[in-house]
Amino acid sequence: MDSDISTFSGHEPVKTTQTPASRRREKVRQTILEAAERVFAEEGYEGLSIRRLAEEIDYSPSAIYKYFASKTELVGCLKEAFFIRLVRNIENAIEGQGPGNWESVRDCTRAYVTTALEKPHHYLAGFAPADDCETGLDTNTDPKTLDDDSPSAVAFRFLCEGLEEGKQSGNFRQDLNVRTAALSIVMAMHGAVMTLIQIPKILTRDDGTMMDLDEMIEMYSDQLLRGFKA
Repeated sequence: MDSDISTFSGHEPVKTTQTPASRRREKVRQTILEAAERVFAEEGYEGLSIRRLAEEIDYSPSAIYKYFASKTELVGCLKEAFFIRLVRNIENAIEGQGPGNWESVRDCTRAYVTTALEKPHHYLAGFAPADDCETGLDTNTDPKTLDDDSPSAVAFRFLCEGLEEGKQSGNFRQDLNVRTAALSIVMAMHGAVMTLIQIPKILTRDDGTMMDLDEMIEMYSDQLLRGFKA
């Protein structure tokens, strides 16, 4: 099973020399995380536990605790996996786009929806309840502050920067509050994604054919962004 769990810092990775022991440890860690993905996808947040993971991969609970101190830490890694994929997909979507134009911001919203629907369990993990870890997109980031390199903060900053550049280039209203606008986009996209995940038949027409998802996302994004235009 391909895993999206990896280290993310917002910068070029630092090359390190791994010993055979460290490689074995990383392999076991990835095995546990991939099992957590499967269990979360099938049984949800409530079904995920250290004991359930031990059953899934035939490890003892104590062996898993050597790698993860708690269920919260495991879910935190699944959260990070979604936002790592989101950042990469946004980067690919806006590559070559002009700064702050309508299309680049719309492509950010499209990347959000398509990334979520690629692996819905990753998305649900990203917004799963957990008492002692952050949930969902880090929207506390100041768009002008570039020192927070967590994947969720980077994803939100992409959107804020696109809107700010749009203001500077005259594509968006000069009185636009960038953070408020970005939050409104996130809230709208989250609602759309949750609807599509929980009611997958919503795109089914009366004759049984399916609506085009890309066309629906583009129309929804255009309606959302129209209020920001200069």
